[in-house]
Amino acid sequence: MHRILRLHSIYTPRLSTVLHGRRNRLASLFNSRFFNTESEYHYKADETLENMQDILDFYFEENPDFGSADITYASGVLTIQLPQGTWVLNKQTPNRQIWWSSPLTGPRRYEFAEKRNKWVWSRFIDKQDPKQDGNKFSNTVYLGETLKQEMFELFLEKKGLNGLDDL
Repeated sequence: MHRILRLHSIYTPRLSTVLHGRRNRLASLFNSRFFNTESEYHYKADETLENMQDILDFYFEENPDFGSADITYASGVLTIQLPQGTWVLNKQTPNRQIWWSSPLTGPRRYEFAEKRNKWVWSRFIDKQDPKQDGNKFSNTVYLGETLKQEMFELFLEKKGLNGLDDL
């Protein structure tokens, strides 16, 4: 029994460093926030998704020639239905992330970076090369700027989307 405990104390720190050390070092580059409580995560994610809904509602009200837009936020899911496709942003509580699905960029995961007070694409936190995706949106790091860039790509109008820069 003593030998098992001794081996456990020797190998657990190494295993922990291998499994978690790399991620923690890379996450510190973006100061990724690991929320202390689930309620902190819900507050920040809800605030972000509700702000996105408000900004997009205003954007489409001010630009009726863009076509019909159905933008809803319910039960942690923001759905943006446009003639060009449907975007879905949803809270992933176990991971404390916001997941993104877009007809232009596909799926993404975002984690909150406290230092920047923004949601950062996990590829940048994980230090993977986002350019390997081979799409023109691979340089968008933050959730708000990604949505802004995609709306601009579709409608060639950024006026009314500036609030997304803060998300």
